[in-house]
Amino acid sequence: DEEVASAVKRMKREAIFARDDMLAPARLFGQAMVAGRGVAEVEEWPDRIGAVTAAQIVEAARAVFVPEQSVTAILRPKPAS
Repeated sequence: DEEVASAVKRMKREAIFARDDMLAPARLFGQAMVAGRGVAEVEEWPDRIGAVTAAQIVEAARAVFVPEQSVTAILRPKPAS
């Protein structure tokens, strides 16, 4: 729960700082509208992020990270010759 609260706090802070940037708001609103979203969705985003729970994150991760559909690679340094 602490980790989720910390991540939510960081994301909300980033959303607020993005409004101070000269180009970020135009880019955010433009991307949202191209994707079929509205102005209200962009403005409500920090509140919606704040409502996410650790249980919801675990549920989403279980849906996305399916061991039977995953590939794992072990990266090792190139052997010295």
